[in-house]
Amino acid sequence: MKKAIVYSSIGGILEFYDFIIFAIFATAISKTFFPSTNTVADLLFTFSVFAAGYFARPIGGIIYGHFGDKYGRKTTFTYSVILMALSTLGIAFVPSYTTIGILAPILLTFFRLLQGASIGGEIPGAITFISETTTKIRTFACSIVFLGLVLGILLGQIVNIALAYFLSAENMLAYGWRIAFILGGLLGMWGFYLRRKLVETPFFQAMEKAKVKTPLMTILKQYPKEVLTGWALLGLVSAGIMVLFLMMPTYKAIANLPASIASTINTLVLLLISIASLFFGYIGDKVNKKTLLLIATVVTICFSCSVFNYLVQQSLPLFFYGLFCLFSYGIAVALVPSMLAESFPTEVRYTGVGLVYNLSFATTGGLAPVIIFSLISKTNNMLIPAFYFMGAAVIMLIGLMVSSRNDMSHRHRNMKPRGHDV
Repeated sequence: MKKAIVYSSIGGILEFYDFIIFAIFATAISKTFFPSTNTVADLLFTFSVFAAGYFARPIGGIIYGHFGDKYGRKTTFTYSVILMALSTLGIAFVPSYTTIGILAPILLTFFRLLQGASIGGEIPGAITFISETTTKIRTFACSIVFLGLVLGILLGQIVNIALAYFLSAENMLAYGWRIAFILGGLLGMWGFYLRRKLVETPFFQAMEKAKVKTPLMTILKQYPKEVLTGWALLGLVSAGIMVLFLMMPTYKAIANLPASIASTINTLVLLLISIASLFFGYIGDKVNKKTLLLIATVVTICFSCSVFNYLVQQSLPLFFYGLFCLFSYGIAVALVPSMLAESFPTEVRYTGVGLVYNLSFATTGGLAPVIIFSLISKTNNMLIPAFYFMGAAVIMLIGLMVSSRNDMSHRHRNMKPRGHDV
């Protein structure tokens, strides 16, 4: 069980590192593939390609979910990481716009779509695999998987800092950002090697005769409520990871914030949340998870504007920002993954989790940079990220009100195959 959790989490670290360095190096990518004199327009083009990867995620989730529910979690879950590695290496070696013209952004978008399809099956596979490998500590184990995502962001930031330290701004633009993508591709191949050592989950082995012919159609016909409520609950996670962390380097430049602010936020606070998510995951196995998520929505709605207002004024204490992140994003990222797994039965779990997860990240997460930066350019209001995050919290609150605790608890009690108690 420990090996399964560790290998799944390592894959999450590597894959999310590959995925988010696109956002971290957005400025360099925009100048390489969209050369013009309008910086905001370049960034909008770049984040549009970034969003395209998110739109490919539901397709990847459906494909991987179908094969995962039909033929097993282990094989499907393993091969998602190699597609991410190859597509990341592809981005690293795409020539610039000045070299091959319009073909450059086209190839960039193509590899970005492959990245999106890959991670569309990766994270839902990790959630499904871990939730079916554990029972007594399911929430805690799933929080470790999402801890891997946070650590992947942290790893990307560390690589960014290291490259900036050793390379000049000119060299960073010329080839430095490509080093980050090459490193991600190589690490992804290592993750593929580790995944091959995993064994199939006992849940999938126990339901061999209960397979459905078309998992996606079963989900849409029998579990539409679970899909909608799951999307609502996951919104605070997908929005939070963008608003609080991934967009911060670009937001820093537009809001004229000191470089030290974004660097500190994306390192120390991420590390703090990594530790805290394990705590909330542990607590989530012992108390009502809905109550904790209610706290997260209240904190987000009540304090988002104050946090970003102080941030823009450069008077935000790091301790206060850390607490805000812990009790908003930290709670959600620790608890929601296991709730998604508990919402669907074994025969369609991979597909159900994949559909919900990727719809959320394609909409609430993937559209966040384009929507936020477009509104900022039109209104010059630097509190737009706060409003966006608050909107995600309101949607989660509605999801909590609509979802049935009895239905989720019933599925949770039945999420244990005969003969297994791990």
